[in-house]
Amino acid sequence: SLDGLLGSDPSQYPDENPLADKGGGSTPTPAEVQQYLDGLVDYGAIQLDDSYVYRGVDEDAADSADAPNAHIGTSPAYHRK
Repeated sequence: SLDGLLGSDPSQYPDENPLADKGGGSTPTPAEVQQYLDGLVDYGAIQLDDSYVYRGVDEDAADSADAPNAHIGTSPAYHRK
């Protein structure tokens, strides 16, 4: 019945995406997706993505012809607790 579903407390369930971990070694993993979102992936690993902005601290990773968008040290990962 819907009463049981609507009356349950959603905080009792884990706050995670069950589809993110595909198992079996598939990629991208949730950790790889987070590194991309944080701008910490080296430009050498990014292909055909003109919107990607490198935000890490490795100046060598950002100092190349393939790195048109780089904002050194601005990754949100550095501000997380």
